[in-house]
Amino acid sequence: MTEKNIKTIYNKLVFLLMILLNNVGYAQNIHFSNVYVTHLTLNPANIGNFIGDMRVVGLYRAQGTNISKPYSTFYTSFEKPFFPFGEQIDFGIYYSYDNSAGNTLPAHYLYLSLAKKLKLSQSLSFSTGIQLGYNRRMFDGTNETFPDQYNRDLGSFDPHLPTSELFEMSTSSSFSAGVGFLAIKTFNGKNASIGYSMQNINRPNDTFFNIEYKTNIRNVFHLKVDYTFADHFFALPALVLIMQGKAKQSLLGTNIGYDLKETSELDNIMAGVFVRNGILNDVESLIFAFGFSYHKWRFFTSYDYDISGLKKSYSNSNGFEFGLVYILPSSSIRNIIHPSERF
Repeated sequence: MTEKNIKTIYNKLVFLLMILLNNVGYAQNIHFSNVYVTHLTLNPANIGNFIGDMRVVGLYRAQGTNISKPYSTFYTSFEKPFFPFGEQIDFGIYYSYDNSAGNTLPAHYLYLSLAKKLKLSQSLSFSTGIQLGYNRRMFDGTNETFPDQYNRDLGSFDPHLPTSELFEMSTSSSFSAGVGFLAIKTFNGKNASIGYSMQNINRPNDTFFNIEYKTNIRNVFHLKVDYTFADHFFALPALVLIMQGKAKQSLLGTNIGYDLKETSELDNIMAGVFVRNGILNDVESLIFAFGFSYHKWRFFTSYDYDISGLKKSYSNSNGFEFGLVYILPSSSIRNIIHPSERF
C-alpha cells in the first residue's frame, strides 16, 4: 500500500468520524426550538389538528452565528384533510434542508404522513399517524481549506491555493419509516394533548465512503396544555422528550398569551421561556419565544441563549428562528372537538 493510499484512507476516516459525530449531534439536539410549529418532525399523528381546509408552515433556523459558516436549517410543510367515503384522512408532507458541519454536509429530508382521528367521546379524540421519508445527505469538501492552503501573506487560509488533500463527493440515501399516536382531551375550557412517536423504526443505514452506520430508533414524547385564565390571558405549557440511542434531550417551558380580538386587528400575542435540557441532562440553553396571530397568519420567532458554558462549541452556540403559518379557513361545517390549536 502506497503512502498516498494510506493518506487517503486516513482522510476518509477523519471525515467519516466528523460525519458520525454530526449524526450523534443531530440525535442529541431538538433541531428546532419551535417544535410545535414544526410539528410533523415530532409526530405524524399531529397532522390535521387545526380548523381549516389546509395549513402551510415555513421556518428558518440559524445556529452558530459566532462562526464563519453557521449551521442553517429550513423547514416547510403542507397539510390538508381529505374525506374519502365520508371518512376524514389527514395528509401531510414536509421538506427540510440542513447545511451543517461547516457546510460540508448538506442534507435533504422529504417526509409524507397520513393520520386518522377517532372520536372516542365529545371531549376525547385519538389519532394514529404513519410516516415515510426519504433522506439524502452529501459530503462535500470542495469549499473547505486545508493546512497546505495557508497563505502567509494574508495570514489566513486561502481556498484558491492548490492542495494535495483530495476528497471525492460522497452521498448517502435512505428511506425512514415511523408511527405516532396522539390523544386530545377537552375539559373545563382546557385542551390537553399527549403524544408519542417512534421514528427510524426500520433503522436505515447512512453510508459514506462505503462505510455504513445504522441509525438508531428515535423516541419522541410530547405534552402540551392550552388553557385560558384571567379573562383574556392564556397559557401554553409544553414538554418534549427525545431519546435516540444513548442521546437524550428535553425541552420544557411555557408561552403566555393575551387575546386581542375585541380591541385590535391582531388575534393574540404571546411570549414565553423554555429550557433545553435541565431534566435529563445539564441545562444547555434558555429559549426566549415571541409570536402573534393575525387572521389567517401566525408569526413565530425565538432566540436560543447558550448557558452551558460551551458558547464556542459549534452545536451548542446561540441560535435564532423565525417562521410563518398560514391556515385557510374551513369551507364546510364540521363537528370540532376542540375549538383551536395554538402553538
